[in-house]
Amino acid sequence: MFVERDNHKFCIQIKVHKDNEMAKNVRLTLTRHGASTVSRLASDGYELFEGLPFGNYELALSQKLLEKGYYSFEIGEEGINEK
Repeated sequence: MFVERDNHKFCIQIKVHKDNEMAKNVRLTLTRHGASTVSRLASDGYELFEGLPFGNYELALSQKLLEKGYYSFEIGEEGINEK
């Protein structure tokens, strides 16, 4: 996960690896608590989410309709903190 701050918003680029290679056809679903959900298919193993405001988020990864894992974090004034 690569994070860049632009004023009060953040950009997150997520790369998914499996066995030291870029994973194929991974669905990344990013949910901001109390707000919207964005779900994208990272066919080449990475995806970029731009303009993310402060808040609590959950990132879900799935591949071939199977859930692979979740990651909860908060974007705040100091940056990203794992929850």
